[in-house]
Amino acid sequence: MAPASHAAPLPPTLIFVDECKLHVRGGRGGNGCVAFRREKFVPQGGPSGGDGGHGGSVDLIGDISKNTLYHLSFASIYAADRGRNGEGSNKTGKSAGDLLVPVPLGTQVFDRDSGEFLGEVLADGEKLRIADAEQVQAALLNLLQNGLEACRPDGRVRVSVTLPEDFIQIAVLDSGPGVEDAVRERMFEPFVTGKPEGVGLGLALAARVAEATGGTLTYERIDDWTQFRFRIRQIR
Repeated sequence: MAPASHAAPLPPTLIFVDECKLHVRGGRGGNGCVAFRREKFVPQGGPSGGDGGHGGSVDLIGDISKNTLYHLSFASIYAADRGRNGEGSNKTGKSAGDLLVPVPLGTQVFDRDSGEFLGEVLADGEKLRIADAEQVQAALLNLLQNGLEACRPDGRVRVSVTLPEDFIQIAVLDSGPGVEDAVRERMFEPFVTGKPEGVGLGLALAARVAEATGGTLTYERIDDWTQFRFRIRQIR
């Protein structure tokens, strides 16, 4: 009778993935609160609403224990949390924390649509920000501030939002005189401005933020209105 044979156990299978596609989304800022102070013996107490908290950003972080991107294959979207809403009595909403996504050292990041190189993670604990909620907010604030300054002291600013397929489009219109001809062709380049005391970075920043999502920033003159159309791609 032949002795029973015992097969050696198979080694664990290592699934190695060295390339993957991620959808990332920064968190929305919280809504501001409209409130007015009401207190005995304090006539016309004035506004007392709080700002909304900042939304979180998405960071890749180097992890020396990782040697594959396989763990990133299970989520379709990596989205940071949104900020909390503001409250009355001048209470600012709580800002959201950032979402940290661990990756192996040496991970390189490219924009899916443009192919632009965004950065590389080389050290354990090193962070690379790939979705920054503050950038879009800063870009829109720059456009609104430009419009308010252009139509002072008694002009008007209008904002409209539309949702064409796969995009969010925000149009900022002001009743000011428009952009000078000498500046118009280069207005989206850094340090180009028609303002006597301007730095020339606001429009350049807004254009870069839009282009980073596959969108655009355009300018046109419509009757007596100056319009900047800020268009960014949605991540569903």
